[in-house]
Amino acid sequence: MSVFTDDPPRADPATAAPPDPTPTPGPDPTQAFDALHAAHATTLSRQAYLLTGCGMLADRAVGWAFRRAWERWPEVAGRSDPGGWVRAAAYDYALSPWHTFSPGHRRRTAEVAAGVLTAMVSLPPAYRRVVLLHDVMGLDIVRTALEAEATIGATERRAAHARELLAARLPALAEAAPEERRDVLKDLMARALAGHDPQTPTAESVRRAGERATRHRTLAGLGGTAVTAGALVAAALLN
Repeated sequence: MSVFTDDPPRADPATAAPPDPTPTPGPDPTQAFDALHAAHATTLSRQAYLLTGCGMLADRAVGWAFRRAWERWPEVAGRSDPGGWVRAAAYDYALSPWHTFSPGHRRRTAEVAAGVLTAMVSLPPAYRRVVLLHDVMGLDIVRTALEAEATIGATERRAAHARELLAARLPALAEAAPEERRDVLKDLMARALAGHDPQTPTAESVRRAGERATRHRTLAGLGGTAVTAGALVAAALLN
């Protein structure tokens, strides 16, 4: 299992057990969510760290993404790739431009060790996403374009330009043969991860935070409805 991806190894069709024809009940939502969190949280934190160069922001992005997933659990659980949904949400949070207005974020970014992280963080957010998905994680260009919400042509151009920009700042990448650059970049990224110890929120704490947020929105909605109803009654009495 790679430090960049969390997909389990595929079973050999020749040795795989035959499917069980007996229908089984759907998984318990809490257990299913906790299993998704256990399978993806740590790896997503590493990926978000490579996008931002900031461990605190990486962990926060993962916590936010899983909280959103729990708030929308029936929708997320019904998707063919719930882990992909959480990954996209974590990336969106990590690459959000409003983080740049935080003095703490600017300070932490300035403290990023020289090397691949500095080069990576210098890229436009859309380029970082494509580099991580395509060159580091190994997704094909079609899947990368889908997750990047861009056309295949635009994704290919972003990937090519990003490689040029990275090579200009990373001698090891510039000196490598074209067919070796992906492996060199993955090795540089893996070394950069030595500076990050994922501290993502637990699945239970994420679920509780999501449930609190849902309750607050519900109460706010009820309060707004009550105010509107009161205003209508008052207006009717005055007429």
